[in-house]
Amino acid sequence: MPQAFKNAGYFTSAGGKIYHDSLPDPDSWSYPANHTRWIKCVEGDIMDEHKNYCGVTSKSKEPVTDEELALAAGLDRLDRGVKSGKPWFVGLGLHRPHWPYRVPQGFYGTELYPANSTGGDPIKPAKFRLPPTNVPWMAPNTHGGDIKDPAHGCPTCVVPEDREIEYRRWYSAACTYSSHMIGRAIAALDQYGADVVDNTIIV
Repeated sequence: MPQAFKNAGYFTSAGGKIYHDSLPDPDSWSYPANHTRWIKCVEGDIMDEHKNYCGVTSKSKEPVTDEELALAAGLDRLDRGVKSGKPWFVGLGLHRPHWPYRVPQGFYGTELYPANSTGGDPIKPAKFRLPPTNVPWMAPNTHGGDIKDPAHGCPTCVVPEDREIEYRRWYSAACTYSSHMIGRAIAALDQYGADVVDNTIIV
């Protein structure tokens, strides 16, 4: 798609996870795309023992998230596109909520989705906890998947409810954080004024 725009005279570029990171496609870009590096759980993060989720702290070896890097690259290319004097196509690709769920303070799973004082919890275990029966072997994800847990990876294994809720809590937080970053991108676009905003399609 961006190659079609480029061939039609558009400025085209992107920041973040476009074409699955490691698959560059220079024919698509009039200005090089940035493939943001992955930052998984690192020393100093708050994390579970299996490194499925992590929260950035002031002691984190990597004090930024992938999404901050992708957003910075995407906004740089947005600015270049607007200033190019051409119509433009700019992509922004975020890693999260892909595993591991790494988010900054303020977006921790325990901050956004805590159990309330009466013991209720907004995050529930999955309604159907075992794969369906009599389906092709590839239908359920029983080969390990993304979550790393001793109770995950076989047709009859069930992750204990407390850990399942914790993983789902941090997954939900990663979704919220990604939505927040998209909001920041839209807010940055708004700063270019009505002439740009009214002639821009956001997909």
